Amino acid sequence: MIALAVAFCGWLPAMAASTDFDPAPGSPKHLDRSPGKVALADLDGDGDLDLAVAEPLGDVIGDNDHVAIFMNNGAGRFAARSTSPESTGDNPSDIEPADIDGDGDLDLVIPNYSSGDLTILVNNGLGNFSPRSTSPETGYDTAVAVAAVDVDGDGDLDLAVAQDTAKRVAILVNNGLGNFRPRFTSPELAIADPHDIVAADWDEDGDMDLAVASVNAHWVSVLYNTGVGNYVYRDFITVRQTGNAPDALAVLDANKDGHPDLAVANRTDNTVSVMLNNGHGLLTQRTTGPEAVGLRPNDLTAADFDGDGDTDLAVVNGNSGDATILVNNGFGNYSAAPTSPEGIGRGPVGVASGDIDGDGDPDLVASAFNDFDVVVLRNLG
Repeated sequence: MIALAVAFCGWLPAMAASTDFDPAPGSPKHLDRSPGKVALADLDGDGDLDLAVAEPLGDVIGDNDHVAIFMNNGAGRFAARSTSPESTGDNPSDIEPADIDGDGDLDLVIPNYSSGDLTILVNNGLGNFSPRSTSPETGYDTAVAVAAVDVDGDGDLDLAVAQDTAKRVAILVNNGLGNFRPRFTSPELAIADPHDIVAADWDEDGDMDLAVASVNAHWVSVLYNTGVGNYVYRDFITVRQTGNAPDALAVLDANKDGHPDLAVANRTDNTVSVMLNNGHGLLTQRTTGPEAVGLRPNDLTAADFDGDGDTDLAVVNGNSGDATILVNNGFGNYSAAPTSPEGIGRGPVGVASGDIDGDGDPDLVASAFNDFDVVVLRNLG
């Protein structure tokens, strides 16, 4: 992350564009099963963002669950890859695009909640995927979320896995070729009911730390890296006073001070908390927060939706069937955009942002679990 110092005599607010969204051509895309989490990434190396969608069938073992792959034509229209869908374990709960084998293309890591393992799908460079010879990685009961991060500073991407009812975070180290083994210190300290995990250098000491949302304990645990991939607690961010049941996390620079901050979707209080970093790893709730969103916020994504140079938030709300757009005033204070909320459908559970149509502004893709739909919303800029 690069902080820019700018000298000026006076401050003028940026001229913000609109935050209005419309369904893209071909949206919603109806699937043959309920979609879960979604991810946008350039999977075939053609310069535009493609789409991966988890397709869980629930908790029944042996359901032959999938990840569906949709390729972008460059204008924001998605078509299923001829080799799609790709098989996973039971109840895929997250999707992490990452170059795990160091060959320059993006592979997929999928934690499978019910089968308690990780599916590793390697990319041939053209967006065709096949299971890694060592896949699945087993022994990760109730794996619910994963972050690809270089924990030990050796230049390749390792994995941090949140295990829900197993109440722990597992660290898997990469040998540089995409083969993983548990770190000798793994699993890390017990974590109450982790539901999401993200990585950032919170204390800015040059290595990657973690933050973990504990949905039933009502806090976010911050794990600091000792520099060699071992993690220790330094503090908890208690969000009980500002929002119960933290369920989803996003890393962003909310107040443009160059430090990584944290946004937390609080499921039962229907709020989002923004935690500001002092640059030494201490994250505290913004005094103006938390921000009200829709009913049962399940997932969130950070991007500059209104084009004014700061980072906004989009939050999908499972019980109200919509997405709340929270715009930033440039100082880390958030409020709902005039056109918010945006309709999604019944039971949205996943959201991702990116410029899918190549017009320079970030769009949204969200899953409507109960409608069997993936909704693509184009930012009108």
